[in-house]
Amino acid sequence: MEFLNLTSVCTVGQSSMKIRLSRRRKLVLFLVGSGLALWLLHYYRMREGARMLSAEERREIVLELHE
Repeated sequence: MEFLNLTSVCTVGQSSMKIRLSRRRKLVLFLVGSGLALWLLHYYRMREGARMLSAEERREIVLELHE
């Protein structure tokens, strides 16, 4: 009987560890996902800024050529 009781305690311990692991895994996935989303947003904004800068440079070149 004691052996059976011990195995049930071990099973409960393993299930609680699995829950903790899944919570930790969810937290890690959430942090990685949000970091990736922020990086993509930053990358997109930087590229948009580069496009705007090149458009301004083109405008300046066109104005200089027409003068």
